[in-house]
Amino acid sequence: MSSFDESSDVVDDLPNTSEVPEGWIKTVDEHGTIVYQHVMSGHCQAHMPVVDPSMKKKKSRRSISHRTTSKSIIEDVLPDKTDDTQVLRNESKSMVTDYLGEVEKFNAAKPYARQPDNSYLDTLCICCKQRRTHMVFFPCQHKCMCDLCIKGLKVGRPPDHDSPFRGCPVCQCEVTKMFEHTGHEEQDFWDWAYEVKPYLSAAFEHKFKMTGRMLGRRTSTGAVVPTNIEAKHTRSRQSLFHIPMPHRSGAVYMQPPQSPTNRHRSCGVM
Repeated sequence: MSSFDESSDVVDDLPNTSEVPEGWIKTVDEHGTIVYQHVMSGHCQAHMPVVDPSMKKKKSRRSISHRTTSKSIIEDVLPDKTDDTQVLRNESKSMVTDYLGEVEKFNAAKPYARQPDNSYLDTLCICCKQRRTHMVFFPCQHKCMCDLCIKGLKVGRPPDHDSPFRGCPVCQCEVTKMFEHTGHEEQDFWDWAYEVKPYLSAAFEHKFKMTGRMLGRRTSTGAVVPTNIEAKHTRSRQSLFHIPMPHRSGAVYMQPPQSPTNRHRSCGVM
């Protein structure tokens, strides 16, 4: 009875709280008695563990100090991270905006673009919205304008003050050639592209021919071709040395000076 009374006294002295301290668990043994077990050591006891209030205060102070230090570190690092994130966000926003714009352009051009089976949808003119389209623009291959609007807006012709831009109204691309839609217009365009002769200025043709002649005279590897200025001065000096003097007594003709190579050859022959 004395032991029972002692245990009763212990039970009466238990703190009036249902919170189990950290590191302990509340369980029931094989006799149906509530016991408290320490997780790390496995020690069991019938009464609830009591933690020294000073230890609680120490732990709470340590936790508060740790949280304060962590918060200060985060606040110091956060502005830099925020700036970097904002820069990346602005860059990605611009890229996304451009991407969405390209998608919108693609969707807007779909009704006037060539289909996979080499055909076109039966659509009205993008300008007047009244007449059918017949001509295909190249190189963009959009079929989007009727004949009257093409003639009125002078599409495909050089721009002037009346119409500064005469390209495709769908993609804003320059129209270099247009063919009527027959199913073979793409092949017609490539035939025309291979047959067309590019314009070359007279100065370019002259320079090209002169360079070819200079290269033909030089057979050694690594020879340097003089520029136009050097070639001009060379021709001027040669023409100056070959100008005959007046036919007087004792008149002589000026000869160009011998190069070191020529003098060496002359000495060798002698």
